[in-house]
Amino acid sequence: MPDVLNKNELLDKVFGDVDLLIEIVDMFLELSPNMLNDIDHAIKARDAKGLSETAHTFKGSIGNFEQGYAFEAALELEKMGKSCELDKSSEAFKKLKQEVAVLEEALKSLKSETL
Repeated sequence: MPDVLNKNELLDKVFGDVDLLIEIVDMFLELSPNMLNDIDHAIKARDAKGLSETAHTFKGSIGNFEQGYAFEAALELEKMGKSCELDKSSEAFKKLKQEVAVLEEALKSLKSETL
C-alpha cells in the first residue's frame, strides 16, 4: 500500500471496527466517480458556487482517509470556486483526478489487506 494511507490511524478513527472501515471505503469508491463528475460539470458550466460546494463536499469525503495530495487538490478547487477564479480549474481538476486515482488504489489495497 502506498504511503497515502495509515492503516492504524484509519482503524483508530473507527474504533478498530474493520467492517465499518470497509463500509466507508466502499461508499467512497462508489460515490467518488459521481463527485468527480459533479466537479467537472461545475467547471465546464463556469459555476463557481457549484464548484466550491462540490469540491468542499468531496474534500470532506477524502478527509476521512487522508489529508495529503488528494485533499489539497480538492481544497485548491474549493478555493478557486470561492474566489470565482476558474481560469486554472481545468488543470487543477486533472491533478485532483490523478490524486484521487492514487487514493482509490490505496483504499482498494487497504481493503484487500483487511479482509
